Amino acid sequence: MEALVNREYERNNAEYLRADIDLFLKKRLGKPLLRPYLVRLAYELAGGTDWTSVLSILAAVEFFNISTYQSNICFDQKVNITASNCDNQFIASMVSLSLSQIAICEQKWESDHAKSIALEMVAQCNLEVYEGQHIDINRLSLDNYPRTEPFFPDYVHRCELIGGTTFMVTAIGALAAHTDEALLSLLKSCYRKFGVAAQIINDLADYIPTQSLKDNPKYSRPYADSYGDLRMGRLTYPTHVLLELKGPDEHISRALKDIHKRWKYLLPVQEELQLFTETLKRVNIRGKVERLIRKECWNGDGGIKKTLEAMKQMVRPQAYNDLMFIRSFIFGSSMLLYFQKSPKKDVHGKA
Repeated sequence: MEALVNREYERNNAEYLRADIDLFLKKRLGKPLLRPYLVRLAYELAGGTDWTSVLSILAAVEFFNISTYQSNICFDQKVNITASNCDNQFIASMVSLSLSQIAICEQKWESDHAKSIALEMVAQCNLEVYEGQHIDINRLSLDNYPRTEPFFPDYVHRCELIGGTTFMVTAIGALAAHTDEALLSLLKSCYRKFGVAAQIINDLADYIPTQSLKDNPKYSRPYADSYGDLRMGRLTYPTHVLLELKGPDEHISRALKDIHKRWKYLLPVQEELQLFTETLKRVNIRGKVERLIRKECWNGDGGIKKTLEAMKQMVRPQAYNDLMFIRSFIFGSSMLLYFQKSPKKDVHGKA
């Protein structure tokens, strides 16, 4: 990745871009990267034996991923950047997307057809990401609550477009080993649902307080602030749960609406925000999220469980076993476990 970027700086005398490109690139390099790992798994599931021969594809999917981060901070203002820097980050996003396509073209493919499919997948996934962003900004907004349309169809579709696609694109790793349409279709379905689950969990993690993020690195979300989605008025699943509270908890719903309205001119104190987090724990948001993931991502005909079972008969055992990490990645997520419902205590304060 660094070699590709440096070459572009030299070829077009574009060293002036370095600071804006590096804002995200430097945060990603030298750390475990999930999406390139999924590319490697796809390659090995399709029979590939030397993943170092497909480094260009690993770089391509990470460039694509970075491009979505770079544009997203312009939409959500989740890091402290000026208006001019915001413009530059959107330019950087387009540069990263182009580098993704260049990296794909530099890979030695089994055939021109395989390369064509890979390029088309990146283009299609990029298209869907911004369709999802449009839903996120315009339809799933606190300003539109209460909605005339049902919440869940829009929400799950948005998660598929924003989260599912950045995982699904990693299935191109299989194309570098063998263009097996049946396996590729299963991988795309599995990875897409995996991305939906990851997006739902990421939305919940917005309610992890700042202090918890500082105290425990496993909760770290380097590109997002605590309660950032709430600040921007995004209608995510946990926010929807809070808004729908009735009876004794209805004051929580009113407080959330009030904070959203006054955020622009009066910042809420941390205690006010943590009330929402504690309420989510109390109403067992972890259980609700797990049930939503099982319904929309894990179970069913197109769910992860069945696609994994179908792939088992088509791939080498070791590659299949490596893929099994998906279950623990989802249901054992530290961000999900943070919202474990506190056990009830008796009159003596014992659980």
